[in-house]
Amino acid sequence: MGSLAYLSLWLLGFFMRAVEADACPREWLQYQGNCYGFFQEKLSWHAAEIECQSYGRGTHLASILAWPETLIVSKHICTYKKEREVDVWIGLHDAHQNGNWRWSDESSYNYRNWMRGEPNNLWKSEYCVALRASAGHKGWIDAVCKKPKAYICKHEL
Repeated sequence: MGSLAYLSLWLLGFFMRAVEADACPREWLQYQGNCYGFFQEKLSWHAAEIECQSYGRGTHLASILAWPETLIVSKHICTYKKEREVDVWIGLHDAHQNGNWRWSDESSYNYRNWMRGEPNNLWKSEYCVALRASAGHKGWIDAVCKKPKAYICKHEL
């Protein structure tokens, strides 16, 4: 009888962990098998990427791969942001500073949502990408990677 109780408790714990693994952390958005976490703390692009990675394996600055994802991410940011005009880092960057944009999570770079005139690599120093606040966090701008900004992380469930 005792071993049956232990087995039952073990199975209950196993299934509880399985359920938790399919849920996003509190205040993170769940959308199409991914979780998105928005953070107000302003960090450089590289520091934000490291902070995203601290949330677990496969977590990076968000890759935004289609217009519907743009809309849902924009709405999530607007729900939680406290500052009115805050640009938000996403995972797109030009790591080798050669005009080849890549997502930090290695997603394919097929979808683009650059604002008019972007990327412009102003002063030959803009190699990271942010969602522009004045565009409702829908349009992309290239920006100086060291400039502190809010950020959004993403991981696959």
